[in-house]
Amino acid sequence: MKSICAIIVFFLTTAVVQAQQPIPKEVLEGVADDLAALDRLIEEGQKTQESPPWNLGPNWVKVTGDKVPARVGGSSNARIAWNADTGEMFRVVDKVTDWYAVERPGRGPQQVAWMPASSVVPSPYPQGTQSAPSRTTELYNTLTTYVTTMRDKYKDNPYLFIGGFSVHVGVPPSVTVNFTFK
Repeated sequence: MKSICAIIVFFLTTAVVQAQQPIPKEVLEGVADDLAALDRLIEEGQKTQESPPWNLGPNWVKVTGDKVPARVGGSSNARIAWNADTGEMFRVVDKVTDWYAVERPGRGPQQVAWMPASSVVPSPYPQGTQSAPSRTTELYNTLTTYVTTMRDKYKDNPYLFIGGFSVHVGVPPSVTVNFTFK
């Protein structure tokens, strides 16, 4: 990231030399602060992409058997919390070895229980529910919002403006910001 900042500083310095009128120090410091904040957002996004997701399995499971026991622990010896019927769907909270911890919202005191993987199949989100945005979508939205705010900030600046930008959320994430000097 240090080389990217050095390149940006070089371009800003070159622009000052080529400009008809010198760009005030406050403007350059503001751009530098905005780019440093953007750099921090990108670094945080990269850390998020490199960390393992909280849920490595499916987000939902569908029961394949009839009267499948949902247990208070991930063991066939654990007490049965409730029985699930064929076709019922549950949101996955965790997965350990061959057991899924599933959530059964709004039905009594025992809302999370464990079901054996042999009795359920991964399933897409059921009708009427929305999936949570992925980390990639959240990162893209965060970076796009930040750069859009930057663009709006410099829209009426007499010395420079942001002529365009692009956000890439690959590994590592990156943002290209095109400054135009007046």
